[in-house]
Amino acid sequence: MERQRIREAVRLQRMLAWVTRELGRAPAAVPRETIKTNAESRAQEARNRLAVAVEQQQQWRSASAALQAWRRALEHTGVFVFTLPMGEESVRGFSLWDEQAPLIALNTSWNAEARIFTMFHEYAHLLTRTSSACLEAVNRLPAAKSDPTERWCEQFAAEVIIPSHALEEYLVTARLRRPVTDLKAVGQIAHHFRASLRATALRLIGVEVASWSLYRSLPAHAERKPAGGGGAGRSRAQIRFEQYGLQTVDVFATALEKDIVTRADVLDYLDMPPHVLGRSLIIDEPAFKPD
Repeated sequence: MERQRIREAVRLQRMLAWVTRELGRAPAAVPRETIKTNAESRAQEARNRLAVAVEQQQQWRSASAALQAWRRALEHTGVFVFTLPMGEESVRGFSLWDEQAPLIALNTSWNAEARIFTMFHEYAHLLTRTSSACLEAVNRLPAAKSDPTERWCEQFAAEVIIPSHALEEYLVTARLRRPVTDLKAVGQIAHHFRASLRATALRLIGVEVASWSLYRSLPAHAERKPAGGGGAGRSRAQIRFEQYGLQTVDVFATALEKDIVTRADVLDYLDMPPHVLGRSLIIDEPAFKPD
């Protein structure tokens, strides 16, 4: 299924790149980085660009709310973020670089916390201009030394979600014993930051308060999406809105208004009736819950 989703994303990305140019929109605000730079410092710069404070992050009511907020923050920089069903045996996500329409796709088979980590892992690939498909298993050691790009992206993603200074402060205020050796403590920290167990373990290792044995002890299926839920009770337009994101819908709605695309184009590329585009943009956000 992942090949089908990649083809779908590539086709839609090409259209989005063309439409945004026709609309006169500037290229996405995605600076170019190199893995020779410090991943943590670049992650701190990314958080500043996204304008998400740690205090704001800790107030999000759920992991789903955190995923939506992070997604919106990335969309504001010009990155298109898709959430697509790809199956449990497929990739966690993938990224496709394009100056005008950089794209990240997340597999909805994983829970919201895991998707947040994948989103920033793939964002790191966009920064380094290296399109990718994330195949990492939860209980496997991340990126071997022979793959420094993957390791850099892992470090970057973990630092964006759990900044080192915020983690240090929480370890003190929560009075957690060092080194951190049990999964209960990992879960407590992860819940505080609305982060995945994987991202949390990597961050603890990064600040040298945990070892790789803790990472290896993570349950293999800890980040799978719980059974049930899905698109029940939602219209096709609502499902497509959640899959393709606010920015994609906004681009097509604006292009349709300016006669850059036709109603047939909207139906073809988004598989949703053109007349719902405007209404989709003003429907209350809680109606669109991540799968």
